Amino acid sequence: MICFENVSKIFESDVEAISDLTLKVEEGEVLVLLGRSGSGKTTALRLINRLIEPTSGKVLIKGRDISTLDPIHLRRNIGYAIQHIGLFPHMTVAENIAIVPRLLNWKDVQIEKRVDDLLEMVRLAPSEYRHRFPSQLSGGQRQRVGVARALAGDPSIILMDEPFGALDPLTREIVQGEFMELQAELKKTIVFVTHDIIEAVKLGDRIALLETGKLVELCSPSQLVEKQESELVDHFLGNQRFQLSLLTRNLKSLLHKVKKQEGSCSREGAHLLMRYSLTEALNVFKSSRKETLPLFEGKNYMGHIDKKQLFDVLLEII
Repeated sequence: MICFENVSKIFESDVEAISDLTLKVEEGEVLVLLGRSGSGKTTALRLINRLIEPTSGKVLIKGRDISTLDPIHLRRNIGYAIQHIGLFPHMTVAENIAIVPRLLNWKDVQIEKRVDDLLEMVRLAPSEYRHRFPSQLSGGQRQRVGVARALAGDPSIILMDEPFGALDPLTREIVQGEFMELQAELKKTIVFVTHDIIEAVKLGDRIALLETGKLVELCSPSQLVEKQESELVDHFLGNQRFQLSLLTRNLKSLLHKVKKQEGSCSREGAHLLMRYSLTEALNVFKSSRKETLPLFEGKNYMGHIDKKQLFDVLLEII
């Protein structure tokens, strides 16, 4: 889907922000660019929508060298969400979300429906929020609108530069969960920048670890946490290896142990979602004080999981 071929970027100060970067982002995956400040992750992200041009090498999307494409047209077809959101304060929520569809010359009726659908998708009731201004929203609500705006033109690619970094820890966890549910449904190709190892492990299908503009590791979260050993990896993992191991195991990996049952089941009350990590699942069991809980993928009932099954997996990790 997105390919970097021997890409380097040297700024006027002779600082090499990206050095001979070669990697591929697969269609429908979340690739997290992880690294310390100055590692080149934001530079790499901005090369994809040509906010920055490479000094050498090529960036390709669906096999086409993006340097041959009109940059304005390219950007209108790529979603972009950043930490400080960048909502226009003089525009309503609906007007902010509608910016790209209007630039793409969508019909008014199509835009209105898209705005309402996206607000529903990010759990903001259209009747309540579409006419509000950004100053009338909480930080978490503004971030949801930012994600909705990035999705507005129905792009196949979304770039996200520390989009949840400014949120308080509780709101951040909630919005991360909503993002994961959205991605499970939409299957967009997402490049996500963060310096937070927990966020990287929780959200990424794969993680590209950068240092001084170079690619150090490219692997799955579980491979990074359990198999990779280097001074840089140890710096990020610290003493959190066990906690991170729990985050890399989600309930989808336990599907073969689910008790299949006929019929349907309501999502009312305590339940589990396929995307939940072991940590999240154990928290639901603890708060509900149940021994068995129903498991869902989206709105689809998959069966029941016993708490004991999770403890068995914990013993395997230890």
